[in-house]
Amino acid sequence: MPCARGDDRISHINFLRSGYFLAFEKALRFLVNIFVFAYSAKVMTTGDFGTYVYFMVVVAFSTVVSTAGLNELSVKLFMEEQQKGVTTSLSGIIVIRLVLGSVCAAFVFAFLGPQFFYFALALVAGSFNSSTTFLESCGKGFSILVNAAIWLLVFAICKLYVAGSENPVEGLGMVFLMETLVLSAWPVFYCCLRAQFRRVAVADLFGLIKQSKPLWLASVISVSSNRLDVFLASYMLNEYMLAQYLFAIRLLDYVLLVPATLSNSLMPAFVNNWSELYEENAYFITFLSGLLFLFIVIGVSIWLLPFLYGNKYEEAQSILCIVAFGLPFVGLRVISGKFCIIRGLQKYLSLRAFFGLCLAALAFPIGGYLYGVTGMAIAFVIVSIGVGLVFDYLFVDMERVAFTKRRGLERVFRMRASGKITL
Repeated sequence: MPCARGDDRISHINFLRSGYFLAFEKALRFLVNIFVFAYSAKVMTTGDFGTYVYFMVVVAFSTVVSTAGLNELSVKLFMEEQQKGVTTSLSGIIVIRLVLGSVCAAFVFAFLGPQFFYFALALVAGSFNSSTTFLESCGKGFSILVNAAIWLLVFAICKLYVAGSENPVEGLGMVFLMETLVLSAWPVFYCCLRAQFRRVAVADLFGLIKQSKPLWLASVISVSSNRLDVFLASYMLNEYMLAQYLFAIRLLDYVLLVPATLSNSLMPAFVNNWSELYEENAYFITFLSGLLFLFIVIGVSIWLLPFLYGNKYEEAQSILCIVAFGLPFVGLRVISGKFCIIRGLQKYLSLRAFFGLCLAALAFPIGGYLYGVTGMAIAFVIVSIGVGLVFDYLFVDMERVAFTKRRGLERVFRMRASGKITL
């Protein structure tokens, strides 16, 4: 039984309203997680905290591999199927993610050892998150918000408790596993009640993989380029400097969640009401917001971090001040990826990701060798500008994306020239 759909105008309003609820849910998640992050960094030793952050980076990378690009494609697939009055892909997506998630979890567990056990199980449990994505495509943002708000607060309290225990890394892994399972339980139950699960043929699975392959390749290469610095830092920096770098990068990750989660939440509205003007407005708002967050992050690194931690993360302050200059361009990369999917330019996401990987493979080792952790922070900014802005001018098919993006940025600088904002 597909989700009910009204006329186009009402449908657009409903999806836009749902997108706002989803954005609020992501904002709540962001605030809760950053509070837990700040408290954990204070009460845990730098060694334990560095290990925990490293494990979460590995989970994030493995999740991208195990989703096979289906997260990016699923909203569009679900909405198209609902318009046709049939839902067939949800079961297939979950099956594919379960298989790939189990393989990734086993491989990473063998590599990192028993301390990663609960994180590996959470990686497998995350396969059921596709049911939440299905509810997003149905415009059920309010229900998702209510479910998440309750459990996020419950598990945040659990994380605060175990962060101060004798074995905080293992304890946080257990809480992370339970949180993943519980947050997926209600969406799965809802889909069962609505009879959204179907028997899946092998041919259907291969069909889904074929559709998502360009996006999967782009996602894997993109996250490889985004996380190459972390893996290089683990070899190039000593334990103290590595902890400083991981603290700064993890804090930046929470800031980068803003454009990513907003674009994911509003993806149904993008699909439902796309136009070049709509896309231009999105670039304008994204870049302007990135500039705002740039100054916020610099302010946090200069005044708030010393107040909270004293000299414990002193080196991380200068790292944050540098990498913050990449924020506006990371936002452009994230939001333009969504519009590339809508425009049918998925293959260029793979090329863009490969371009970013090559740029990162050059910039991070050179920067780290010449200037240490400061050089790696500068390399992050260079890679962000290259991927978020420069790449669009390398291919003819990306011409309209580059043109629309340029018009959005020109509006920001016209505001500066008119005195409406000060940069």
